[in-house]
Amino acid sequence: MKSFPPADSATRVLLVDADSEPREILRETLAAEGFEVLTASNRHQAAAHVLEDGIDVVLMNMLMPRAEGIGTIIAVRAIRPELKIIAMSGSAGDGADHFMPLAKSLGATALVSDPSDRGALVDAVRAVLAPGMERLAC
Repeated sequence: MKSFPPADSATRVLLVDADSEPREILRETLAAEGFEVLTASNRHQAAAHVLEDGIDVVLMNMLMPRAEGIGTIIAVRAIRPELKIIAMSGSAGDGADHFMPLAKSLGATALVSDPSDRGALVDAVRAVLAPGMERLAC
């Protein structure tokens, strides 16, 4: 892992993924690194968290039913345009790679092509939270 500032106990990450198993694995990984992690399984839950819970960064799977990844970026940007968003594609061959350029054009701050690389994922979260961070591709 790269050397970024440690997670602040007040840092809130919203993890959006329709699939409960990878969502829980990533939640545990981020929590072990000191982040406060809230989860959502769809864009409606995500929007509610963004409105109510002082989220610092949104980490989301781009490949969810009913184009929820794209819809979530649009919903988050409508509520809080400045909020950091990390778009994740899934495993190779699942089709999510096609959504990554669209995610970037809609305002994703960072792109993570392999969320199973938990070290890279944690580094991406820390990097987008670093002062002066504009955009990042992992």
